[in-house]
Amino acid sequence: MAKGKGQSSNPPQAAREMWRWTEEMDFVMLSQFTEEQNKGHRQSGSWLPVAHANVVSALRSAGVLDVTKQHVKNRMKTCNAKFAEAYDLFNSLSGFAWNEMTRMFEAEEEVWEDFIRDKPQAAKWKNLQIRHYDLLRGLFATDRASGRKAATGRQAHSSYDKEPIDLNDVGEDTSMNEQRDTQVDDHPNSTPNVESYSPTNAPTPQSTGTSASRGTKRKAPMIDLVETQMEKMIAGIGLVAEALSKGNDISEKLQNVAERQASINERQLTMAERQVVAIEKRNELYHDQLTVLRHSRPRIYTEADVWGLLTEINVMEPYRMQCYEYLCSNEQKKRLLFGVPPHLRMQTLFQMMSEANLNK
Repeated sequence: MAKGKGQSSNPPQAAREMWRWTEEMDFVMLSQFTEEQNKGHRQSGSWLPVAHANVVSALRSAGVLDVTKQHVKNRMKTCNAKFAEAYDLFNSLSGFAWNEMTRMFEAEEEVWEDFIRDKPQAAKWKNLQIRHYDLLRGLFATDRASGRKAATGRQAHSSYDKEPIDLNDVGEDTSMNEQRDTQVDDHPNSTPNVESYSPTNAPTPQSTGTSASRGTKRKAPMIDLVETQMEKMIAGIGLVAEALSKGNDISEKLQNVAERQASINERQLTMAERQVVAIEKRNELYHDQLTVLRHSRPRIYTEADVWGLLTEINVMEPYRMQCYEYLCSNEQKKRLLFGVPPHLRMQTLFQMMSEANLNK
């Protein structure tokens, strides 16, 4: 008992980590939650673990490196509570309109006066901006309209009177652990249940409260640990899936490039083969044209050709020079002699010389 009293008399240690939110952080968080809601990561008003993991990742990408899921959960509770006051006051209220530029509810002066006279707690909203109201409305308006997680009229009225709320309070200090939900008084004031009480084996009220407190404190970190590990696993799977998707895209692009390159190479090979065929046909045409030119052009026999012919048919030396002079001076006879077959050239030459001597 002395030990229990000593423990209850000590003040609780500072187990709350203070966290200060900025307007930019709120915008990143609410925008990411809006995206997660569009992806279907919110079911029956509750966020899936992957939604919190993605919001934490977005905040860390924005430079808030030490943010955790508990920070995000606590901030969303605060934003929801702050949004509820403004939404319940002005939703479907005749004479008021939301101005996205000024981020304020606007109405005629007479309308404001009548409204403030009826609800004095609304006076502060006349000149107060509501940051990120559009994002908050997209996230929480459905819950407020359907009654899910909404306070009763008596609770709402009590909260307006007791604790004024400012949607622009971006310096909200948020705790990592909400001790009010987990702490149990070591000395409960309630009377123990007489029907379940047994003098021999029933625990005392003090021991029961201590055991429940310890059980709650042991379970809460374990649940947070499991959720954290699940979020890390989901985030890891998401990264692996994204990497595989990118790898598949790159592989498909490389395959398409390779196929296009192979097609280009085939086309170039076909063009080269066609060019080779064209060159061969052109060479054949040049050869034929050269042959035609050779046959169509008369051959010119030189003096050396004449002397070689006379030597070839064995004309005797005394007569060889005489025949040589005759043929070189008579182009027609020279061509005629070269035109006959080789075995008839001696006879043809003798006949030419005989006719030449007779003409003299």
